[in-house]
Amino acid sequence: MQTFKNQTELDAYKAHLLAGSTEKFMALGLGPITPEMAVLSMPPGVWSNPGHAAAEGAKLILTGPPGSGKTTLLKKITWGLALRRRRPRGGYIPAMLDHLKSGDIGSYTAWLTSGDLLVLDDLDKLRGTQYEAERLLAAINHYDVNRFPIIVTMNVELDQFGDRIRAGGVPADYAESIVSRLRGRSTSHFVSGPDHRTVA
Repeated sequence: MQTFKNQTELDAYKAHLLAGSTEKFMALGLGPITPEMAVLSMPPGVWSNPGHAAAEGAKLILTGPPGSGKTTLLKKITWGLALRRRRPRGGYIPAMLDHLKSGDIGSYTAWLTSGDLLVLDDLDKLRGTQYEAERLLAAINHYDVNRFPIIVTMNVELDQFGDRIRAGGVPADYAESIVSRLRGRSTSHFVSGPDHRTVA
């Protein structure tokens, strides 16, 4: 256990951890750190102890209509785990697909698989060919076999997810493999509420 000689050392250590956590979180491209992300309580049915769930390599599937608060909840959990020294990787699926199609695929793939928490926001927006699906499946598989936690948001239930991404061009066998990897050790939670992006 780390000890500190005085309050100044402790404050400096806390500031160092906060700066590192902020850098890791902002690299996901999910938007700013907001005050509601500091609230520790979880809605019923969601991981009551995110740190314990993460240590068990659990998966959390957040479903619900657009604007219901799925991404906000994902950000809140991810931020809390980043403060506990988890290294989140991933982000918003359309942005991730752009990276996977870029010329710098090697460094992005290396970054994507260098963490110990995978975050996939709007996973049902996965579109593309076998190329994109293969690389995303490889990342999901990496986190799954190493028993690292995965947090996902999507607008449809997991049972409908395979059909959704097949309609977007993902080959059927890859779609089935992605669903299979997500299903193990997973908890699903439906997030309901008005569309926060349209409510004044």
